[in-house]
Amino acid sequence: MFKQSVIFSAFALLGLAPAAAADLSVRVAGIKPGKGPLFVSVQKREDFMSDRSSHARKIDAPAAGDQVVVFPNVAPGTYAVSVWQDSDGNGQFSTTPEGMPTDGWAMTNAERLRGEPKFDQVSTEIGSRAVALTLPMQYYATPAR
Repeated sequence: MFKQSVIFSAFALLGLAPAAAADLSVRVAGIKPGKGPLFVSVQKREDFMSDRSSHARKIDAPAAGDQVVVFPNVAPGTYAVSVWQDSDGNGQFSTTPEGMPTDGWAMTNAERLRGEPKFDQVSTEIGSRAVALTLPMQYYATPAR
């Protein structure tokens, strides 16, 4: 224990102390009623657009309107934050035959996307201070009934 304290103190004196984790607050704005859950995911580059994530939350019955999800102690780094609402409750991301989403979704900088998102387009930096993001839900196509 003494040795670790001495090493940490030496790093701190040199300005090399490990960066502190920060809280990430994600306000998901404009949620519409749906049949399925809402998923909020925080992903590093290597996990982007996969089932893996650094932090994730599932909201089983999201209310219409806005929902705030807080991820405490997110390590400093570059992350993509994404939201998927399983609007039709079928357990998969649904699209039209033309590829337009019928489920609700949100990502950082989504309003600028004109095709499949790339990590660098939708990523954000998390440092040692709390970060608050607002992600407006996107609803492009209504599923045929």
